[in-house]
Amino acid sequence: MRRREVIRLAVLAAIVPLSACGGETGPSFSCGETAALSPAELAMRTGQQYTDQTTQPDHRCSNCRYYTPAPPAECGACQVIRGPIHPEGFCNLWTTPG
Repeated sequence: MRRREVIRLAVLAAIVPLSACGGETGPSFSCGETAALSPAELAMRTGQQYTDQTTQPDHRCSNCRYYTPAPPAECGACQVIRGPIHPEGFCNLWTTPG
């Protein structure tokens, strides 16, 4: 084995146990792909402080009035902010469903 392969295996061996036993602290997937958004859409997303991981468990995208769900482990959508939206995300526009 080459040195790079050994290092790569060592890194994977360290990462896999963390995810297998719930050691992850953030979302299990990312909804940060914003390459297709216009500058104005990016500014709206940034201005509303969108993040893939909320710090307020009772205020998350999946329980917001504007969220459009997607299949599990996929990004949903928002009626106000363009781009992929994580169900565990949050922004300043969060509103109770109803």
